[in-house]
Amino acid sequence: MKLFEKLTHVQKHRSMLYADGEKTVRDFLEEVFPGRRDLMIIECGTNKGVSASIFSQYGHVITVDIERQSDIEETIEAAGGVRQRILTNIYPERSARMMYLDGSTSAPFDLGFEDASHFLPDIQDNFQYLKRCGLVLFHDYDGSQPGVTTFLDRLSETDHVIRRGVFGVWIKKNHPFALKLFGDDACLKN
Repeated sequence: MKLFEKLTHVQKHRSMLYADGEKTVRDFLEEVFPGRRDLMIIECGTNKGVSASIFSQYGHVITVDIERQSDIEETIEAAGGVRQRILTNIYPERSARMMYLDGSTSAPFDLGFEDASHFLPDIQDNFQYLKRCGLVLFHDYDGSQPGVTTFLDRLSETDHVIRRGVFGVWIKKNHPFALKLFGDDACLKN
């Protein structure tokens, strides 16, 4: 593949997330973690590596997925100079993924990102580990993925959930961002 074709191919995949939310993600990260570039982020659902490439500009990213996409390295390389801040883990077996998440999320992560399976049981499983971060960003909270919408709508009945474009954000009570958004009411949920 010629260089121009490679870049066009990579750009096409990058546009999947960029078109519906790169600015939203960047604005969100700047709002919650102003000026920080030392974040620790865990991501479920790597796919082409687009979101990992964006997140890596704010710190280190550990990703977990069931299979490696053939063009993930191209996407990450196209982002320029971020490869060393992304650790990609592939676990085809559910039990191995759950064990990895259980061990990994005991580390002090600043943010969890859920964009793996869009089926309700899988989202619930991943959330049990990602919620330890205190802040979880979900992609596809726009009605296009019923599992994501159902999960976050149910969660919003008892927890702090906000919508940002096609993203949903779960915030643990007493998290500094919850306090900033909700003030004294930040203690009322979850």
